[in-house]
Amino acid sequence: MAISLEAFDREERQAHVLGGLHDYISTLSEDDIVLIISDYVKVYEQFRNLSELEELASILKNEEPSEKLVDQLLNYPKQNLIEMALAAETYIKRKEGHLSFRGGLHDYIWRLNSDDIARILVQFNADHPEITLEAYHKISTKKQFTETEMRDRLEGLDQTRLAHYAIALDEYDRNHSGIHRKGGLHDYAFTLQKPILIEIIIDFANKWPEMFIEGRLENILKGELNLFNSILGGFEDYSFKMHISDLKACALTAEDYDRKQRKVTLYGGLHDYIDSLNKNQVLKILSQYIRKYPALREAGYLEGLAGIHRAGLEGFLETRSLENLRQYCLNLENYDRKIRAVDLDGGLHDYVNTLTKKELIDYVVNKSEYYPQLRQTEHFNNINTKYSVRVEREE
Repeated sequence: MAISLEAFDREERQAHVLGGLHDYISTLSEDDIVLIISDYVKVYEQFRNLSELEELASILKNEEPSEKLVDQLLNYPKQNLIEMALAAETYIKRKEGHLSFRGGLHDYIWRLNSDDIARILVQFNADHPEITLEAYHKISTKKQFTETEMRDRLEGLDQTRLAHYAIALDEYDRNHSGIHRKGGLHDYAFTLQKPILIEIIIDFANKWPEMFIEGRLENILKGELNLFNSILGGFEDYSFKMHISDLKACALTAEDYDRKQRKVTLYGGLHDYIDSLNKNQVLKILSQYIRKYPALREAGYLEGLAGIHRAGLEGFLETRSLENLRQYCLNLENYDRKIRAVDLDGGLHDYVNTLTKKELIDYVVNKSEYYPQLRQTEHFNNINTKYSVRVEREE
């Protein structure tokens, strides 16, 4: 009766939300349930008539939740039932467009017993008939790794992939535990050694046991739980190293890409406030667009749309030879003097051959602070062509 009244109330208010009494009613006392019913009856007085209430609740044998399905589900271990429920809830969220909503079964499912979880699964089946016992069975047959097996698998992965897993799990932990903290693994994960990253991943897996299920860790990388393969690599492999100016250019481009895909024209947007954002905030915005449009994940694709160097100016310079870098530095010195209309004796050409790669890169980057257009590929190339000077080669 209480569940039926809740459903009636939501229908009256046109309130379509996830979760409800069916998720936890088995943990309530009879007095608690009576109070819930009483509260609803105060609002909907037609249900003061017991027959009306019984009719609403459809207390007829053939309309009760399938006890047969409950019995079949109880043949599975509790961990399998948990996996079924989490997967089904994610499917429903995606179907109803609520995948980004926080909260849900993750918050309390570990406290429920097998019978409670089985009845939640039955309710899912009643509300969404396509979620059949066969579908539940397919989920349950996925291999569950032991901690030792998980460690062995992680040992075979490279540091970059492990860093991606650690970052994804950190975000997953935040989203499902309701913990709000500044910073995160994305700030330093790629600087950690493999053994440390493996320990971090194992710690998260012990906190969220569903991570030991085959395929789950890979799917977490997509920011959602599903049975499709995740896409690893590309922009996210190096974006954390990029200068914030280049990241902002990519974010603005991603926003424009999104609007073109949706064929919408809107006033206002990121450009109104992007200068107030820090690097982590910009990276988060980019991550959201990349999850929405996987094409943007391809290395160099987003930068190309933004008109900047692949991996940003610093990333581009890291790939250049000492000879190229010396040439860029001398060209920029010449450009700077022409712009400022100064004619000086001596200069960079007197000692450019003594500079290290890092010092040469720093010189170009420092010039970009004065001339931001250098971060645009076209401007960078044009300046280096127009203001090119001869480089004296080392003997």
